[in-house]
Amino acid sequence: MLLTSMKEELNIALKAAVQAAGKSFEDLGVAFERAALGPCKSPDHGDLATNAAMLLAKPLGTNPIALGTAIAEQLAAHPFIAKAEAVKPGFVNLRLSPAAFAHVLSYVKQQREAYGDSTLGQKRRVLLEFVSANPTGPMHLGHCRHAATGDSLARILRAASYDVTTEFYINDAGAQIKALGRSFRYACLKVAGLLDPATVQHENDPETGRAFIVHDGERVQYTGDYMEEFAREFVSTATPDQLLGMSPEEFSLEARNRNLEMIKRDLGAMGVFFDNYVSEKALHENAAVEEAMLKLRESGRTYEQDGAVWLKTQDYGDPEDRVLIKGDGAYTYLVPDIAYHHDKYLRGYDRYINVFGADHGGYLPRLKAGVAALGHDPEALTIILLRLVFLTRGGQRVKFSKRAGNFVALSDVVEEAGPDAARWFILCRSSDSEFEFDLDLAKQASSQNPVYKVQYAHARICTMIDKGTEEGFTMLADPARVADILTAPIERDMILYLAQFPEVVERSARELSVHHIPAYALGLADLWNSYYSMARTDETFRVLRPEAKELSEARLFLADTMRQVLSNALGLMGITAPSRMTKAAEAE
Repeated sequence: MLLTSMKEELNIALKAAVQAAGKSFEDLGVAFERAALGPCKSPDHGDLATNAAMLLAKPLGTNPIALGTAIAEQLAAHPFIAKAEAVKPGFVNLRLSPAAFAHVLSYVKQQREAYGDSTLGQKRRVLLEFVSANPTGPMHLGHCRHAATGDSLARILRAASYDVTTEFYINDAGAQIKALGRSFRYACLKVAGLLDPATVQHENDPETGRAFIVHDGERVQYTGDYMEEFAREFVSTATPDQLLGMSPEEFSLEARNRNLEMIKRDLGAMGVFFDNYVSEKALHENAAVEEAMLKLRESGRTYEQDGAVWLKTQDYGDPEDRVLIKGDGAYTYLVPDIAYHHDKYLRGYDRYINVFGADHGGYLPRLKAGVAALGHDPEALTIILLRLVFLTRGGQRVKFSKRAGNFVALSDVVEEAGPDAARWFILCRSSDSEFEFDLDLAKQASSQNPVYKVQYAHARICTMIDKGTEEGFTMLADPARVADILTAPIERDMILYLAQFPEVVERSARELSVHHIPAYALGLADLWNSYYSMARTDETFRVLRPEAKELSEARLFLADTMRQVLSNALGLMGITAPSRMTKAAEAE
């Protein structure tokens, strides 16, 4: 990476400077990492600094300022250093040279869309599962967080040279799918006018007091406008005899398919698409679940107690062992989940990442115990837990939407806020934090809205570059000349900030944390907006100045690198980088 490689070069020079004083870090028993170069705490003092002299002065039997001066003299010889100075109580502060800034500008220009990429992953194969919503109704706001996070993480990992496959696990087996089929049958018969009133009862839940419907002795679990919409569409193509002759399994399959198509459509509106869809029902049908259970029994990691079969999950940090087969012979939910992960491992990836809700916090040791019992490496499995998110409008929490019935639907949020704002407001928070999604702020076309601010900075730069072309300015082609011309402190700050981007992307990939990217993009936009605004009080900071043509063309070069990195950052979030904004936005 760019900044890393610059630091590595300078750190080599730092080691050489210490050795010139008589001994190495190893000889003195000091870890080099404690003295490595890092950013100055104050830009007034320099661009980079090291505390090596303070760490090594005592072991070397000298004073920090004297040692710092010797180190500064050695470092000053490096072409990336314009000035090296030892200051009390022993820091060595460094000012980077135009060659260092030219190096940054040149690399951004060369790499363009690939700027920020690294070789961290070494093409290792990653299977990334996220969303995996039950196909029983519209996705909720929590799924919006899962979709944005998982999709952005896939983009970041690919930029870091991982070979990523994204996957959606369809929970289409078990009691919930049977309940879905019963609900869909009730809705179809009702819409078709075939419902026998004698088969319908209206009751209230004794715990919550909520009203619900019972049809043919079974609770109608899934309601909401979406179910009636599905029923109207289906009934329009089916005869009464066909409806009355359908089996419960046929109703379940029809409702499952319609829900899955709705899920895909809603995710597509966010720009989220998957490489694979894997069905739990298919795992049962091809005997993968039974085979996995047989292997678990043969592994020696299970035992029988109280008429049930248990898995020794405590060996992997679970507070208690977990039941695999209940006393009535039925599998618990854990068995098909372990079978699914067995299927993942058999496909030969190097790493398996699941994005789950915070309510799955205790799930990792259970899955690790399962995959270990099946002969796989449990350390190859990572689970990212996402906390809750709440939608607010007018300062009040929004509790549900009419279409979904009893929760905030993902489609409502994306439709009202837009996919870009929906993604940004999700991604800007760390996964372990609960937060409130401010719908009013997300819709604002103002500088108060961070995604608007970043996109507007990109559009403003594009407009400026186009205007420069129209007015006869030609962007300078030589990064070294640009670095020589652009000496204002804010211009140096902008270039140094550009240099940080590859490190931010690699950090995000290492930590599996996407929130570093929007934080970086917002900082970059703030720098550009500050730079642009300086012209309001100081004419010399106007980018396009006919009386200073070469300076203007150097600034256009810098603006274009800013535009490129803003675009790359937005791309990693799956957010568009507009070259023009709407008239409403431009009026801000």
